[in-house]
Amino acid sequence: MHELAHLLLSMNGLSKFDNRYIDQLPQAERQIEQFCNAVAAEVLIPLSDFEQQTRTFPDDIERVGEEQFSNLANRYGVSREAILRRFLDQGRVSSAFYERLSKLWASQQKPGSGGDWYASQNSYLSDRFAKEVVRRHYRNQLSVEQAADLLGIKAKNFAGLEQRILQGAAA
Repeated sequence: MHELAHLLLSMNGLSKFDNRYIDQLPQAERQIEQFCNAVAAEVLIPLSDFEQQTRTFPDDIERVGEEQFSNLANRYGVSREAILRRFLDQGRVSSAFYERLSKLWASQQKPGSGGDWYASQNSYLSDRFAKEVVRRHYRNQLSVEQAADLLGIKAKNFAGLEQRILQGAAA
């Protein structure tokens, strides 16, 4: 969604999940990155619904259990880190807590654990977004390279992920 916002603005974007790089950008680029991040956050995790879902959470979000982060992540089809980032952006958790928990969750990922790479990649994408990228590619509105970039993969892997996306559409 972040990259789509860049496309809508007709401006190139930076594909990094770690947002600390934004502080190093000139003011105009920083504002664009922050806007694109806000668009992505609102599309993926709508603030009004998020606030409704978390209204019973304690004031100190840092006491919330992992199960609650996981439940929210599953609801929105995003990572636990994206949920944690939404709390950070709202000022409901500290940067130190965000960094610590993000690193913990990253360390829990099993490198080289096998499985279906395309299914794993597809699980990180919104179905609606992935299908729209494929549709636009079929309409010759996006090249393979552009579509792959939006999906966060290399162009050589587009065909395999495309197949997985289309299989999901047929299911």
